[in-house]
Amino acid sequence: MSLAYRFPASAVLIVTSICVALGSTRGASLVKGQLGSSKGTQMLQDTLFFAVGPKLPPVRDHPRLIASEDDLSALKQTVAQDPNAGKMYAAAHQFADEIISKRQNASNSAQLNPGRFLDQWGRVITLAMLYRMTENTTIGEQGVFELLGSANGRYDGEGTYGVCTRPNWGQPTYLEVAAYTYMVAVGYDWLQKVMPAGNQTAVVECLLQKSINSDNFPKYAQQDQTNRNIVTNGCFLLGALAILGDTDPATHSYVEEMIYNSSVNMNTALNMYHDGGWWEGFVYWGYATFHTLSVLLSVEVAFGSDFGMRTVPGLNTTGDFFTHMYGGSGYNYDGSVGPADYNWAAAGEDNIEYADTMVWFNKAFPSKRSAFVARQAVLHHANNGTNYTGSGGRYPAFALLFWDTQGTPADLAAMPLDRIFANESVAVMRTDWTNTRAFLGMKGGATYFSHNHRDLGSFVYDAEGQRWAHDLGLEDYGIPRPTYRTEVTGHNTVVFNGLNQAGGDNYNFCAPVRQRYQPDHPYPTCRVGYALFDNFTVGQKCTNGVVDLDWANNRSFVANWKRGAALVKATGTAIIRDEFNVTQLCRTNVTWQFHTNAHVSLRTLDGGGTVVTLAQGGKTVTVNAVVAPAGAAWVSEQVNLEAPLLPDPNLTRVSLVLPMGGTSGIHPGTSVSLVVAMGPHAETVTPGDVAVLDEWPQGPSSTLC
Repeated sequence: MSLAYRFPASAVLIVTSICVALGSTRGASLVKGQLGSSKGTQMLQDTLFFAVGPKLPPVRDHPRLIASEDDLSALKQTVAQDPNAGKMYAAAHQFADEIISKRQNASNSAQLNPGRFLDQWGRVITLAMLYRMTENTTIGEQGVFELLGSANGRYDGEGTYGVCTRPNWGQPTYLEVAAYTYMVAVGYDWLQKVMPAGNQTAVVECLLQKSINSDNFPKYAQQDQTNRNIVTNGCFLLGALAILGDTDPATHSYVEEMIYNSSVNMNTALNMYHDGGWWEGFVYWGYATFHTLSVLLSVEVAFGSDFGMRTVPGLNTTGDFFTHMYGGSGYNYDGSVGPADYNWAAAGEDNIEYADTMVWFNKAFPSKRSAFVARQAVLHHANNGTNYTGSGGRYPAFALLFWDTQGTPADLAAMPLDRIFANESVAVMRTDWTNTRAFLGMKGGATYFSHNHRDLGSFVYDAEGQRWAHDLGLEDYGIPRPTYRTEVTGHNTVVFNGLNQAGGDNYNFCAPVRQRYQPDHPYPTCRVGYALFDNFTVGQKCTNGVVDLDWANNRSFVANWKRGAALVKATGTAIIRDEFNVTQLCRTNVTWQFHTNAHVSLRTLDGGGTVVTLAQGGKTVTVNAVVAPAGAAWVSEQVNLEAPLLPDPNLTRVSLVLPMGGTSGIHPGTSVSLVVAMGPHAETVTPGDVAVLDEWPQGPSSTLC
């Protein structure tokens, strides 16, 4: 098949200037000293099509995206032999049958409303995968219908139905044009055998007109160091790769350039994997990594080479980010307990739907450990009644596609318990890989990074299978910031004068990022709104990290603020120590706080003083102000997040309010130390047990550690 589609001269994209600009770019590392080393993070000039330029090697025939015919043959065997794979296959088939039944029984198009783009994505992918496995004509034809609608692009003349009949893919955002491009590309590639020549021509024209053309590419293809870059450029690349060789020579050259230019753009963001983490948080790790792996697997099938993508620093270990970001109240890798990821930035506590991304990671970088983690995460999601649903509405198809039955709990048990992700300035510590003990996570980072909140120094804490210190996570994107969830008052940190942390909306890579790009450039005046770890020390009895929060706030209120977080392995006790100087304008209040969904009560101790008792799920922990200024008092208050804010039922903010002014309160110039212990044994911690932060690299406690 050959299709001619003409482009104006401006469609020839100039990449020389992009390559020159990218040549001096490096990823930013938000950690001091050796943790912040950027060795090996040079821009990847020799990977992902840089080596071959716009003229690509011969491409294999369809199907060529994501999964080879050998992959599908292996999947058929897995479905026949593994009960869990068989259940997922049955769930996918049931979903396909429901789609077909609705179309056959519908009297009008209202019953066939395609819904949000992610819903139609799930239908296209499921039908196309099942067709490749079964060559069932009815399933395949329904897949084609999802792409084009009926012969005239409509059903019963009422309402647009097929993806290609939607009038404007770029509304309301670039995410729609990316998602439609992805699903049409995969549908076109996987449904070739059942798609008549006229339909093939229509789909190719659809992609060229609505997606991969000279108007859309500069408008929608992002060039920043965020998930947006990988999602948009990855989808443009897949769209072009799907139709490569299916057009006339002039259009073929343009399609080749589209593949090349998309890959050039992607290199900017791929460099952000260099420590294995993702600086926009867990959810956007899943979004970016799914599209990264889609490209890697597709070019490998299409060309027989990954063009060096597997050498992207940190990409081969980014599955560890998924594994470490689940806390002690998360799944026990046996599907038994409700999930709670460490949901800093714009993420909810239940984002295990990105488990299918982990399945794909294991396909690209196979190991028994990653296979086990991916499989158990998917099964957990299924066992909680969500029918194997995959991220982004992909349903069971993508979780099933590369199902791997290898790996045991012993493979996970060999993984280190504690980790700092230097680029993200996020540290996690745990007592073991089950949900029965304790997990502590704390972050620095930058408030002005994409999707981040004003949450520097914030922490989460799990013990006994429960989350006690809770991050409120994602807010509805339709609500303008600031909201309670996105600002400092909605996080587990110290609030000075009731005011926000600095930055937040200043997304311009000032401070350490700009200095790393231009090492000789002095820090600009906006050197606020970020925090780096001074150290992270893994010990057999305790693990701890200290983050420098001196530039988290306006320094007119507080200076020299550092926060240490330590986890005592024997007891699961979390220790948070803060040290700071109150400066001239901080006259109103200083509040140490955390949020919880547990029942909160205040209890007076026999020897004086008050501890906080938290109870939920049949478990109890205490929160003990081990060191605090005289007159500091615990206060608890309900937080009601009313519509249109996303709800968070039974939310309580627990605060240690420090006295200000007077004869015994804090005055400007005062140096303050706070030590709070949290956990089942927090009452046993004494002031002499916790060292000053300068001594923490040697251990936070000579008695506890």
